[in-house]
Amino acid sequence: MPTSELPLATRCPSCQGESRALGHAVIAPFVSSLAHLPVGSESELRRCERCTLEYFSARYRSEDAALLYEGYRDGEYLSTRRRWEPWYSQRVNAANAADSPALSERRSFMSRILVAAGMSDALDCAVDFGGDEGQFFPDVPIARKVICDPSEREVAPGVERIPSLDSLRGVSPNLVIIAHVLEHLSDPEGPLQHIREVIADDGLLYVEVPLDRFTTHPSHNSLRYRRYLQFLSRHRGLFIPTDFVTGVWRQYLHAIPRLGIVKQSEHINYFSPQALRDLLMRTGFSVVAERNDPRAQVGGLRIGRYGAAARPARA
Repeated sequence: MPTSELPLATRCPSCQGESRALGHAVIAPFVSSLAHLPVGSESELRRCERCTLEYFSARYRSEDAALLYEGYRDGEYLSTRRRWEPWYSQRVNAANAADSPALSERRSFMSRILVAAGMSDALDCAVDFGGDEGQFFPDVPIARKVICDPSEREVAPGVERIPSLDSLRGVSPNLVIIAHVLEHLSDPEGPLQHIREVIADDGLLYVEVPLDRFTTHPSHNSLRYRRYLQFLSRHRGLFIPTDFVTGVWRQYLHAIPRLGIVKQSEHINYFSPQALRDLLMRTGFSVVAERNDPRAQVGGLRIGRYGAAARPARA
């Protein structure tokens, strides 16, 4: 199998704890195509023995992430993905569009947690880290709405975009949202440490991650399975139907069948509530409200979600 030439994490990327391999994996061919990696690049699924985070060992570099996310879900993304995943629908691709029912439901889920955490009725400044076009802010008066995202996508009216939190220039936001972002990041701790430095002392941090873990079979950790993935990666006509069956199995049984494909796509970290709480505590936050929704769907796909509101911990 081609080497990905990506950095490999054998220790937990969140807490640096010891981890064990659960199975060999292949990077999704559409990701390899977009990020200019060899199709069939390999990875491993691993589990941290300390904080319980499950993750893929191949970690995307900043240049890989730029290629993958700069035009996220645009026409090129859709056509490239559908070449390898022809079942990938426009409905899933546009699930969080500004006028979609899924967006209203997602904002409602977040708002219930923020209200339980004591969010103010009006905010001076709210920042959405990786917030797409600015459609995820809660429905309360917000004097300044800021998206922290390096892309150049057009934002909603009344929303400004900054490339990094340093661009706030001393402004301390009352609310920072980082929802469905940490599962994509090679360094999930770094952004939370930066947020802790800039957020108001009485501010709220809202974090949301999918609950889309899956189980593997012991045979997935064998040399024979690794060779099997090498074979499939060289034969697109076999890879695609095997990948489709794997996806259906994973949707309904949350597991990879013995002859299925353990595939690293855009999500490279798989949080449990325990793993996320541990990460928040280590970066200086204390969870004050949380909610679990294992049946949540996005565009018809069952991915689940866990949302937590946290405040800066007192020294």
